[in-house]
Amino acid sequence: MKWTINLANSQDNEIQLVIDYCKNWLSQYNTKKLGEVRINNGRRTTGDTFYGHCSYPNKKVGEREFQVVCHINPNIKFPFKRHQRRSPIYFKKNDILIEGAEEQYIAMGHSDDWHLGLRCFAKNDGKMTEWVRVYEYITYQSFDECIASIFGHEISHFLSKTKQIKYHNTEIEIDKAEDEFLEEYGKYKSQFITS
Repeated sequence: MKWTINLANSQDNEIQLVIDYCKNWLSQYNTKKLGEVRINNGRRTTGDTFYGHCSYPNKKVGEREFQVVCHINPNIKFPFKRHQRRSPIYFKKNDILIEGAEEQYIAMGHSDDWHLGLRCFAKNDGKMTEWVRVYEYITYQSFDECIASIFGHEISHFLSKTKQIKYHNTEIEIDKAEDEFLEEYGKYKSQFITS
């Protein structure tokens, strides 16, 4: 496995700290199927200011390895706010009303910490399910936090797919793994910050 780091500000102490943390953290897992981890500045300058992907092996074209790619725009202004997917609010599942869902929906709708998507409906065997997608706003204070966040997300896809972590390989579950990674990194970083 190789690491490719191509960041305009790669010499910053905090960048070195987070990259070293990511490398050390990943060393506890089996990376034989992981070909490369790439962290760079990406091409997007608007929209999602940091983003990435985890490519899975495609045996049809001879690919045998996973690849994790993380892009972080070097011009992010901090504090930077971005949303994370959370478990939906279900109002009804298979025609059964969910107690407390409307109250939760109203409370979240009045908070600046949450964004609620459109109400969705689905019928399965004639039974109705109704839900709304939920997003929580997370505030990032520094560039290294953005690296930790996107790395934690994309590497968790690899680790979930190779059954090395408890999280299922869905975006909501992987966002939870990302949150856990960012929290662990924050605790690690706090040891090096002098008051």
